[in-house]
Amino acid sequence: MKYRPLVVLGSCALAFGLVAGCSAKPAVSGAGSSASSASSSASPSKSAGEVIDAMMKAMQQATSVRVAQVQGSSSPVQASGSAGASASAAAPVSVVSEGSLTGANYLSDLSLAGGSHVNVLVVDDQTYLQGNDAYWASAGSPEDLRRTLVGKWVSKQAMIDGSTLNKLEPSTVIAEQVADIRGQGFKEVEQDTRDGRQVFRLRANGDAEVVIDAATMLPSHVKVSSRSFPTDLSEWNAVPLKTAPPEDQIVKVS
Repeated sequence: MKYRPLVVLGSCALAFGLVAGCSAKPAVSGAGSSASSASSSASPSKSAGEVIDAMMKAMQQATSVRVAQVQGSSSPVQASGSAGASASAAAPVSVVSEGSLTGANYLSDLSLAGGSHVNVLVVDDQTYLQGNDAYWASAGSPEDLRRTLVGKWVSKQAMIDGSTLNKLEPSTVIAEQVADIRGQGFKEVEQDTRDGRQVFRLRANGDAEVVIDAATMLPSHVKVSSRSFPTDLSEWNAVPLKTAPPEDQIVKVS
């Protein structure tokens, strides 16, 4: 069964870090997570510059990651409805994206204001969207069509613009984190024990910090002063490749 395009997700809405006033994703697993308080503090074995260099090298060699942000405010964006009318869709209040750092293979989970929710799955350059009833309603889809779409994956590359896909891709998010860390100019470093693991904490003015697992030299939490929200990172090198949905779960649009 084919349907015409239902919604175009705007790049200003579905990109990590494009909505102001954000806060950290709670309970994100990973070594050195900021959710756990430090149990000890000691003089670091490395300088801040050495820690940053080692972290950057480890990130460059990583193959996959899970990135999470919770955004504390939302703003309306315009989405193209099923009849070509303009419908208001809310910007994300939480975004989780996980997948490969070496190619376009990832799953993004977006919770939106007003109870809307949508998953964006990219496999082999094909994009699939799966939204709840509130999401499709916000896009202007009629009730009978929403009953067909809920619980299914909608396949249509043109339904989401390339800029948004690029922003959701884990490799893009990691590149942004690298630039943020370099730009912050961290000069202070501490060595702590968290959850039984040694971590380095890069510190700067205000609440800017990066928490790094001392064994892997991979970050689990990044907060820089140029952004109002932190980013939590986990599942480094452990996210399995995503696969396309079963054919009977796909609705194609034209």
